[in-house]
Amino acid sequence: MNRRNEPEVMPIVLAECKPGAVMLDELEALFQSQWPDFTFDGYSSELLRPVAAISNEQLVGGLAFTFYPHPNACHDALWVNALFVVSGFRGSGAARRLIANAINEAAGQGYSELLAYTHIPDFYKRLGWRQIEAQSEPGHSVMSISLTAG
Repeated sequence: MNRRNEPEVMPIVLAECKPGAVMLDELEALFQSQWPDFTFDGYSSELLRPVAAISNEQLVGGLAFTFYPHPNACHDALWVNALFVVSGFRGSGAARRLIANAINEAAGQGYSELLAYTHIPDFYKRLGWRQIEAQSEPGHSVMSISLTAG
């Protein structure tokens, strides 16, 4: 406890989840708590690996990718498929760190753009993403960030 009698937030570490790892199963269960039909079954080996956010050896969030058609082009694009942080760690910077890691990894693999379909577009806008014109459900937006310089 700190001087204000608030629980201390442990540092958050990001870890890549390799196929077959226990952490991958835990991350899948975490995503399923929000999206019951989420699964890593059939997760393409060509995709960037999912990333877990861990604090004090506990899974507190994660991010996974998918390939899906670009809404304004005739090709598949790399998307953030799932981004979730448990309620006790929201506001800790975990989601920002997961997104920054995703951007760095995708850029490092030569992707020129990363997309996300979200109900929290303002979060992405604060991180430099822009909303693009695309069909979406009410209350959702398609967000994009360029991964190329210039």
